[in-house]
Amino acid sequence: MAYETEFRDRIFVVSENIITEEYIVSKDKAPVSRKRKRKVIRLAIVSLMIIVLVAAGIVFLPDLIGAEGDTGPTIVKNTAVVAVGDISRSLSASAPIVSSEKKTYKPESAGEILEILLSDGEYAAAGETVMVLDMSSTDESIISLEDEITQKNDSIDDKNSQIEDIMDEIGDRRDSITELLADIETINTEIDDNEALRSELSVVSPMDGTILDIKVDEGDYVSSGAVLATVTDLSSYEMEMTFRAEILDSEIESVKVVYLSNEFDAEIVSIAGYTYKNQSNTELVDVIVSFETDIIFEKTSGISGRIAASGLVYNSTAEGVPYHQNTVNITAAVSGEVTEVYVIEKQSVKSGEIIAILEGGTIDSKTENLLMQIDSIESQIEGINEQISSYYENIESLGEDIDDIKSDIAEIEEEIEVVRASYEDAYIKADFSGIVTEMNVSAGDPVTTNTALFTLVSMDLTGMVLAIDELDISEVMEGLEASIVIDALRETEDKPVEGVVSKIALEGDSQGGVTTYDVSIALLGTPEGFRLGMNATATIYTSRSEDTLYLPIEAITVQNGRSFVYLVDDTVEGAPVFEAQPSNVPDSGTIDDGLTGTVGTGGGGGRGSQDPSTMTDEELAAFEAKLADKGMTLDDYLAQQESDATETENGTIEDSSSELNDYYNGTRIVEVTTGIYNALYIEILSGLEAGDEVVLPPVYVSSSTAAAPDSGIIGLPGIPGTGTGGGGGGGGRSSGSLTGGE
Repeated sequence: MAYETEFRDRIFVVSENIITEEYIVSKDKAPVSRKRKRKVIRLAIVSLMIIVLVAAGIVFLPDLIGAEGDTGPTIVKNTAVVAVGDISRSLSASAPIVSSEKKTYKPESAGEILEILLSDGEYAAAGETVMVLDMSSTDESIISLEDEITQKNDSIDDKNSQIEDIMDEIGDRRDSITELLADIETINTEIDDNEALRSELSVVSPMDGTILDIKVDEGDYVSSGAVLATVTDLSSYEMEMTFRAEILDSEIESVKVVYLSNEFDAEIVSIAGYTYKNQSNTELVDVIVSFETDIIFEKTSGISGRIAASGLVYNSTAEGVPYHQNTVNITAAVSGEVTEVYVIEKQSVKSGEIIAILEGGTIDSKTENLLMQIDSIESQIEGINEQISSYYENIESLGEDIDDIKSDIAEIEEEIEVVRASYEDAYIKADFSGIVTEMNVSAGDPVTTNTALFTLVSMDLTGMVLAIDELDISEVMEGLEASIVIDALRETEDKPVEGVVSKIALEGDSQGGVTTYDVSIALLGTPEGFRLGMNATATIYTSRSEDTLYLPIEAITVQNGRSFVYLVDDTVEGAPVFEAQPSNVPDSGTIDDGLTGTVGTGGGGGRGSQDPSTMTDEELAAFEAKLADKGMTLDDYLAQQESDATETENGTIEDSSSELNDYYNGTRIVEVTTGIYNALYIEILSGLEAGDEVVLPPVYVSSSTAAAPDSGIIGLPGIPGTGTGGGGGGGGRSSGSLTGGE
């Protein structure tokens, strides 16, 4: 059996055990708000139950007619069998199908249409040439630009030549600086040497000895190198003696000096490298000997020598006069006036002892003169450095000019590349495969870069853009499957076109207090006869279970977040009763408006209620927020509960506990785990098996034209003023979809 019920904004379809819930949203009409949807759901349920009532009336009409005087409502027992099939939740919306790839072509450069190869409506493959432009002016542009580059390169060469000349000048200036720095170094050496002479102003004895022959007095001016006096070692003598040449071939054993009756040891200082003969033809050789003695010899003193060699003794052939071995002149190292003389004739001195002091004015004047020369040279260097700095500024300026010219050349080269690219731009090609439309030009027409030539539309990349309500957008994700029915192609009703959610807008569009989000659907194919712009309805499957157990959603009773059904069991006598549940039972299933009812333990059914006085602050705040969503305040809710209780006490709804006990006789309460759901059916994950029969909430059918009290329908979920059960097992359930618990 298949039937379809359509009302306001949803369609519920049951066909071949496949249950779907579809939201119908027009593209040009904003989706209805959650509050309106709940009203629609109520209306749908009422409509469906009216069908059930009519059917029940036909079945029980004879009994009702035969019951004379029976004007009260009669309970019609309804059951449902756990079936196996596919159940899904979906959102539907309609919109025109458009191409996701469409391009209007314009020329990259001005020209003239030379040839048009494809016309309006013709197919263009990707890369195929659609038209050709005449670009004959391109060559002249390129030649002109290249000439401009040549001129600029010549200018660069000229500036580089100027830079080279300046660098040569800089090199010469640096060479000059190098020479001047060398001069300064030489002068500094002179200054150091001159200043070192200050230590020479104090004239000292170069050795131990006796001062002899003092030549200056205080106040005398002496020049550099002048002898001031001599210092002599009076104990050390040398003298030259002549011996027979035979000693040359003998081994010297000892050398003696004889003076009067004194004999002193001596040493040979040197032997002449030659020999000579005297008048007697005796071969002789000169020998210089040295000796030390404290005796002061007269200038005419006669001293002889004696050499023992190879066992023989040789006497000098003549006497000689000794002379002091160490006599040194004490000279002035600098010029100046003698200010003091510290020694007298024949005074003994030690090495380093001051002999005289000279005034050092010449040193000062020479150093000052040398320093003035350095200042002059440094001034020359400073002037040359300023010239070099000026040269570098010129080089920097020329470099900037060159950079500017190079930048100009680069821009011209880019312009040339753009102009050259226009050769390729002459061939207007399709970027993708599609249909040529809106051909706006003809061969021979002049065009500019703003001229729209034609439009290319892809037939391969088609899709829809749906406006999805903010209350439903959280269920939509990229990659979800969709099926598309095209209004103009009736065959798509049986074979919908496949699609997929390709994009979801991050920002919504708010109009009239309702926010919608654009959801793009990509079509995975197009049927024969399809044309862009055709209106279609897309169904997005937000969740789906295949080959699963399901029941009518009204078969589920919720208590403290747990779901139950009345399972038919012939072995059970009497009606089952819910036991009070502990307050710590986890809330695994809820009615979406938050007004979850607790199951009573007796009496007639009634709308479920919650006691705000038992709630925590957080629970009470959340409860008030949910009431606000339904347009109610907490005071409104409490007043409604009090009114319901008063109506029950006053018998507005007749006590039907006995009839309800009979109605649920032969059943037992079974807890079930639910899964996905839609407005009519809910998935059963555990607790039941296929073929199990459950009892649905009772329906009262009146035997008269008057409706039963409070609408006459008991047990429909979500209808204000009605109940969902009786006989101790009923609990109220508000409107809206049920979220299955685990």
